[in-house]
Amino acid sequence: MTSDLLNRTMNLRIRATVLPSSVPTSPFIADPKMLESRSMSGGFNRAVALKNITTKKVGMKLIYEDDDYFNVTLPDSLFGPGETAKALVSIKEDRPEEDFIKSFTIEFSDKDRTRMSIPVMVTRSKSNRSGGR
Repeated sequence: MTSDLLNRTMNLRIRATVLPSSVPTSPFIADPKMLESRSMSGGFNRAVALKNITTKKVGMKLIYEDDDYFNVTLPDSLFGPGETAKALVSIKEDRPEEDFIKSFTIEFSDKDRTRMSIPVMVTRSKSNRSGGR
């Protein structure tokens, strides 16, 4: 005897709509979206380019940074539509030899007070990590 459950076939129809690439949901674009380093040799100084895709000049201010780990420097001046400003990040040299993932948050002076958080990840290479295997 055979069971009907073992010999059944199933038809599946999938209906999908392919959408074009989306428009950014934020009025500002960060490049890169995350700062990372695998080595601290030569220090850690990185920049994030922040592009203004609004129609107005805006400024920005730092509202959070983990100042035990790094310092963030922002430009004082406004930047206009299509222009790019740079946030400079430097890891504090007196940090202990440890890996970390932290972030900083910027608030822009657009009408919505848009905020953007940028992760900072440092993975320091450790010699003989696998115990010599």
